[in-house]
Amino acid sequence: MLLNLDNLVTENNLNIRGLIHIGSHYGQEYEAFRDHGCTNFLMFEPVPWTYDKLIEHIERCGTEGVKVVTANCALGKSDEDKLTLYLDNRQQASTTALKPVKHLELYPDILFDETIEVPQRCLDSYLNETEGVDIKDFNMINIDVGGYELEVFKGAEETLNHIDYVMTEVNREEMYENTCRIEDLDKYLGEYGFVRVATAWPNSMWGDAFYVKNEK
Repeated sequence: MLLNLDNLVTENNLNIRGLIHIGSHYGQEYEAFRDHGCTNFLMFEPVPWTYDKLIEHIERCGTEGVKVVTANCALGKSDEDKLTLYLDNRQQASTTALKPVKHLELYPDILFDETIEVPQRCLDSYLNETEGVDIKDFNMINIDVGGYELEVFKGAEETLNHIDYVMTEVNREEMYENTCRIEDLDKYLGEYGFVRVATAWPNSMWGDAFYVKNEK
């Protein structure tokens, strides 16, 4: 998370009731959101061994006073039997459904030398079909899926109507083949009333952005 959550909460008067975290990795951001009063978590992580570490992390941190639901699947614009992911199993740092391009130039030590197949759901159908999960409990999405963000949002059209805040990775360059660019996300999320209010760029190619729904 490149953006400072404390600053975002203060500057935008955020009230994060529930978080849908897409690409949760090991759950490193769980405590930060819990400390800001988030009481509902829906966490997606598609890589099986990374998912196991996510579960271990949540158990270590505890769930007193919060509800946590986890799912070992990828998200996209439709429900599919399988989605191919590229990953560097040696470092376990990056995963993407898109073939890496400039990412290999920027981070040559991350090789993406392995592929795996995982189940894919779309967020709308998952929420509609999963017992014990209510979209009304969530008002923020945090997503980091290696340039595949727009495909995930296309499968979350109903969900986005209930969301107030979105934190997402963004790209200026073709970090991955056919990656969505920041202007694509600005346009798509803008159709649901979201306005980008903060952006952090560690370099010229990729960064993180935060969107707030305009209530006007």
